Amino acid sequence: MLNIAQLDRLINQRNGEMILSAEKIDIYDTLFMILSANGDGENSRTLLQKITYFCSNSIINIENMAFKPQYHGPYSAKVNVALEKMVSCGFLERVTIYGFNGKSNYRLTDDGKELANDAKGKYGKEYDKICSVVKTCHNEAEPKGTEPEDTKLSYAAKIHYISREHKTDSPDKISKYSKRYDWAMDASFIDKHFSLAMELDTGCKNNS
Repeated sequence: MLNIAQLDRLINQRNGEMILSAEKIDIYDTLFMILSANGDGENSRTLLQKITYFCSNSIINIENMAFKPQYHGPYSAKVNVALEKMVSCGFLERVTIYGFNGKSNYRLTDDGKELANDAKGKYGKEYDKICSVVKTCHNEAEPKGTEPEDTKLSYAAKIHYISREHKTDSPDKISKYSKRYDWAMDASFIDKHFSLAMELDTGCKNNS
């Protein structure tokens, strides 16, 4: 069966675009494995964006997802497009969770599970690492009080992004740089969530 990733590669080849090397894991296989690793857990778009962000920062042979600053933190348009293609091809089901401002949750269809199993078989070691990153994200960002998990991961990803981009772990400097991205986090807020960002960074690095 010709899956979406193979189809995209054929289109890119015809357009003269660079083809991924055999060692790189493309965006579709990455998302299939993340969704499989997450099982029946929440798979909102924001959560998937942030888990993919941490996976791409800790597993070196994942395709470059081109994460850029966006309102909810590091955001990849490529991830968003891939999710929509996976839905339109019948590999993902999108379910609206009412009561959460129209929040969407994604889950694999039977056909999607088949392709996820193919990816897991092809990239066994990387799938184990993805499972560890997903577990780290859930363990460290477990909801406490009123903050949902995807919100906490968004805070952590913003801090992590600035810390890496500007090579600083100073809350004051991170606060200053945050204004460039319209995130406007003050130093006390960063100090409160900094340990989560660093725990995720360390936990994900341990799985790389």
